[in-house]
Amino acid sequence: MNREKNKRNSPRSSIDIAVFVHIMDEWIECKTIDLSSEAISVEMAYSLVPGSLVALDMHQSKGMKKYEMLTEILRCDTLETDPVSHRSVMKYIDPSEDFLRDVKSLTQSKSPE
Repeated sequence: MNREKNKRNSPRSSIDIAVFVHIMDEWIECKTIDLSSEAISVEMAYSLVPGSLVALDMHQSKGMKKYEMLTEILRCDTLETDPVSHRSVMKYIDPSEDFLRDVKSLTQSKSPE
């Protein structure tokens, strides 16, 4: 059981939006796991280093405009999948007001998990 206090200020929601992370000089597609107004959790084939900064590109989808922003990797866990994948939690750095409004709208229209 995780005994750390949950510091999340808003509920997370599973949202199906197209997300790409810029690593190794290319955009790598990710699967969105969780979304909140503070951070996003994605699943991808590559492991990312906690504390590093990466560019995140969210493509326009239902209820969400296209956004590109800088994020900080908070955590990266290896998942026991076949093939092996990694789940990374990324905190937004200076998100725009439009982005925060879109995220809030999306997460409020979905039931928290």
